[in-house]
Amino acid sequence: MKKIKTTQEFRQDPFTSEWVLVVTNRNNRPHTLVSPPLQSSDISKILDPFDDIVKGKSKEKILLTLVDDENEPQVFVVNNKYPLFAPIKNPHYHNEGPYHSVEGEGIHELVIYRDLDTPIRNFSIKKLALVFEAFQKRSFDLMKQKHIRYIAIIHNNGLKSGATIAHPHSQIIASPIVPDGIERIIEGANLYYHSHKRDLAQVIIDFEQENKMRLIAENNDFIAFTPYASKIAYEVEIFPKQAQAHFAYSNAGTIYNLAKIYKTVLKAYYKVLGDIDYNMVIITAPVDGNVYKGFRWFIRLTPRLDFIGGYEIGTDTDICTLSPEFAAELLR
Repeated sequence: MKKIKTTQEFRQDPFTSEWVLVVTNRNNRPHTLVSPPLQSSDISKILDPFDDIVKGKSKEKILLTLVDDENEPQVFVVNNKYPLFAPIKNPHYHNEGPYHSVEGEGIHELVIYRDLDTPIRNFSIKKLALVFEAFQKRSFDLMKQKHIRYIAIIHNNGLKSGATIAHPHSQIIASPIVPDGIERIIEGANLYYHSHKRDLAQVIIDFEQENKMRLIAENNDFIAFTPYASKIAYEVEIFPKQAQAHFAYSNAGTIYNLAKIYKTVLKAYYKVLGDIDYNMVIITAPVDGNVYKGFRWFIRLTPRLDFIGGYEIGTDTDICTLSPEFAAELLR
């Protein structure tokens, strides 16, 4: 069999200008070698790749360790052994006929949690706060890197979400390009700000607080609701009440309240839907030195309940099979 050439690069669609990340080196990950009858998450419970890290036996470099009140390590940050990107140097743009690409260089880290069998929803609020503290501290360090333009923070829960290892962990992915979906959100917020001289997120928050049809929970610092134009059933967004473009600038007090409302949403999911698969992403401003007035960071939670069909793929149109208002009523 002909050996596949290793590729790590962003390629731009010539029609839409959207970026696609082409990565072939991740085919060597352990779960890709598992025989069909076994799920990758089952194998990782038997051969937990993070076991040595949480037990302090690993020779890997630990970038950050956070401990609880008993000085017990709970959160560990390490480099991903199978990263989406090559180590960042100086990404170069290339032109080839009608096509454009940029080398896939960046930073890909894993945020690993101590307990294999404890779901995130059952973390104490203090431990959840450590999780967000790890996100915040690593983001603050990574945003200083010269060639980094965007820092994505994600958590995949369950096999349908893309989680191939059972041991709970999240990912921090810093890239030299701003993803298209983020650019569209930034542009929408910017257009609204220049047209109305108001922060669109604040307008939405004010309306949801008054209307309450999609409101799920709130505290002094955050509000959680189902988006008016939810892309999928039971989608939830969590917004800070204070205008701030970058998640990296969050402080300890707000992080604790973020942990509280995040746990509330996860518990609501479990009560209504059971042990579902879902994706979490922190949507924050790019780190390119620009000032993003009118935009504030937020969290989006996307349950993986429905299959994506031909219409959605062919037309790039999302279909939500449950009204956000009814979803909010159930989650409350």
